[in-house]
Amino acid sequence: MWLWILLALITAIIYLVLTSYNSLQRKAHDIKESLSNISVSISKKVNLINQLMDVVRGYQESEQLTHLTVVKETGMNAIYSSYQDSNMMLTNLQGMAERYPDLKADQQYHRLITNIEQCEHEISQWRNEYNARVKAYNSHRSSIPTILLLTGWVFQKHHILI
Repeated sequence: MWLWILLALITAIIYLVLTSYNSLQRKAHDIKESLSNISVSISKKVNLINQLMDVVRGYQESEQLTHLTVVKETGMNAIYSSYQDSNMMLTNLQGMAERYPDLKADQQYHRLITNIEQCEHEISQWRNEYNARVKAYNSHRSSIPTILLLTGWVFQKHHILI
């Protein structure tokens, strides 16, 4: 009788450990996917800004504009840095457009600005999804029984909201 109770208890503990581990793995993969989606959207924005730079260069040849590079890494620091660079370049380009009224009237300029704004909205949505997934992961990781079963064993890394 005691043997069956002990066996049932061991089976329950193993089941809890495995389901907690699998759930955290799924959530971690969801976080990586969200971060990758942010990276793709920022890369799209960078490409559009580079196209916009070519349009601006056509109006003012003397401007020394260098193209932004597309993010190859999916780490948060690289993505955030690329996002900041793209925002700074976009601000500079819009400042140049203020000096050239013909540029502000250009159809291609307006199309690119509209597409960049759409990318910005997309990035915002992906960031919200990423933050929600990180929150769910960190909450699950900190909940009982997961914290009792897995702390110090498998998952030491908390993800950070951006």
